[in-house]
Amino acid sequence: MFQTEKIFYACGTPIIVAENSYGETHVYRASDRVQLSEANLKGGIVYGGSRGGECDSASVTMESGLLERLYGGGEGSTIHGPIDVRMSGGVITDTLYGAGIDDVVGDISITVTDGVIKRRCYAGGEARCCGDINMNFQRIVCNEVFTGVCNEHGVQRGSTRMDMRDGVILNLYCGATAPTEGTVDIMITGGYLEKKVVPCEVREGIHLRFYEGIRQSGGHDIVYPMIPEEIQVEWLPAEGNHLAMTQYQELDDKFYDTSDDKEKLVCRFFEIRDPEVPKYAARFPQFIGDCILIHFPSGAYMLIDTGMPYAAREITDGLKRLGVKKLDYFQVSHMHMDHMGCAQEIMRQFPVEMLILPKVRSILPMDIYKQMYIDFLETAEQCGIPLWRVMKGDRMTVGTGQMETLVEFLNPMESWAEEKDLNRSSIATRISYGDTVAMFGGDITNAVEESLSLEYGEKLSCDLLKASHHGIVSQCHYAYIDACAPQYVVIQNLREDGIFITATRYQLNHIHKIQDDKIFVTGICGRIKATLTGEKGGVYINTQYK
Repeated sequence: MFQTEKIFYACGTPIIVAENSYGETHVYRASDRVQLSEANLKGGIVYGGSRGGECDSASVTMESGLLERLYGGGEGSTIHGPIDVRMSGGVITDTLYGAGIDDVVGDISITVTDGVIKRRCYAGGEARCCGDINMNFQRIVCNEVFTGVCNEHGVQRGSTRMDMRDGVILNLYCGATAPTEGTVDIMITGGYLEKKVVPCEVREGIHLRFYEGIRQSGGHDIVYPMIPEEIQVEWLPAEGNHLAMTQYQELDDKFYDTSDDKEKLVCRFFEIRDPEVPKYAARFPQFIGDCILIHFPSGAYMLIDTGMPYAAREITDGLKRLGVKKLDYFQVSHMHMDHMGCAQEIMRQFPVEMLILPKVRSILPMDIYKQMYIDFLETAEQCGIPLWRVMKGDRMTVGTGQMETLVEFLNPMESWAEEKDLNRSSIATRISYGDTVAMFGGDITNAVEESLSLEYGEKLSCDLLKASHHGIVSQCHYAYIDACAPQYVVIQNLREDGIFITATRYQLNHIHKIQDDKIFVTGICGRIKATLTGEKGGVYINTQYK
């Protein structure tokens, strides 16, 4: 066994990866739980095998903690016997590999009973050669699962069997870049499979078995194998598929009640959905969007984003119902349709005192949004609206005396000014009133979140956090969430059971210790009203649905 900085090689010794009482991720010997790692491996890489050596077998169990990557095997090593990889908790921010890199290994077994794999699971790793692969997913949250070997010069000599009973997988690939010489047998009896994809070479045929009810959660059914005649798809009776649509109970909706807004900072999160789609058809593929109305203690209004174009009537009618006569500030976090889709309609119907946009050197965004952006700026000019392009370090105060509220812009940073990725140049806004703070990050990416956590540290601490990029788990950098340490989290997303929300909830629950009753999703809760009183801990949440 040896460790280099944030990389640990077990060299065949059975190990356990777990978080200690200080929040550090360490490696322990499985037989007696003696700590083997010298330094904190949080965000690091663990190998069950060795680098260039040989071992009889490998066994890795992840119980908790946070790793970037986990390999069942090693690097260029030979593992004569089986590899056993188990995951019962924790978060892997990148990939789980059943084997290692350029390994020659025997059979591989992967068992996941809980936990989140943010990007991919390569069952055969990047091995040069492996035998049979057996995957048992009691509950898995993973973006993509490849049932074979990801090495274009490799081969899987055996067959693959996968059994998924619960969890979420966005894309399922029957195989990988290397050919599978045997069969692939996949049994899915529960959970949420958004897409079924079969683009890989499997020489002896593929057998897929699903409960009928899985189709309801499918979104897309995509099966396009290289050898289509060798695919068998069997739909089992729906009985036994425990996945059911959530039943919603309408509460006493205080979203439009403004009687208690006085001398408080009130944030109203609109639910953005396509009016043509039945309400709470949560598994129907839809676009999402942000739209938040800030009512300052002084009485001023600030609208952050507008959602998709189809939300125009809902947003404009909602603003009028709330008694909004004008918008003192209208902030568009970045130039994507799900954030500025009905911005022109807003400007036509409501007087706007100040339009706030991110300051970036590239005047026009990517081509598909070019004309929309030009039309948007022309409408603002026609309406005579002053334009303020903000970047890191800009700030303003709203109100005076006891009503004074500080608005700080933490992004875009200078380093993101030339980015073609508009999400990176999203405006990140910190609003503080008294002893309460709310954070709104638009669609800032994982890289921006990491930069903010390094730049500001504990200054990011807030009572209310709007999850970046609709709560997509790959954008929730653990250091950023730790720095924010929010009391409540709001996610503007319609995908109730999708990979995004399920994985994000798990990360917030298990890594950041934020429980479900502190996490609110517009796709589940409907409209959300958050009231900040200015007193320490003074945050109250009201939702449309329970």
